[in-house]
Amino acid sequence: MIKRNRRNLRSIISCTGGYTLLEVLVATTILGVVVIPLVVLLGSLLVKYSTSDLLMATNLARKEMESTLQNREFNNFEEEVKLNNIYWKVEKKLTENNGLLDIKVNVYRKNDKKLLASLFTEKFLGTEVRK
Repeated sequence: MIKRNRRNLRSIISCTGGYTLLEVLVATTILGVVVIPLVVLLGSLLVKYSTSDLLMATNLARKEMESTLQNREFNNFEEEVKLNNIYWKVEKKLTENNGLLDIKVNVYRKNDKKLLASLFTEKFLGTEVRK
């Protein structure tokens, strides 16, 4: 019985059917070299808005907010702006709340419902008290 177990053990140890560690490492490296660039490429294709679009939308919102505060143009409006051959929709919403004016500026791509940039601030409407 012991001799039989030794023969089985030797046949298991001397089994040559399988891959060596080197072959597995080479296959993994080749797979990584091929798959990683494909994943990066597909990921970039799935992103609808680029960083430059988000930056332009944020700058449009900031420009409108600054214009509103400097020129004291406290009215609601929507306008279309063409910038770098892209049409943008800029909307400004104002609401009064206990002596404060809430100013919110939203920027969308024209005919798109996804919000790309939004800025919010509050302005005190009351009279200044001087001592």
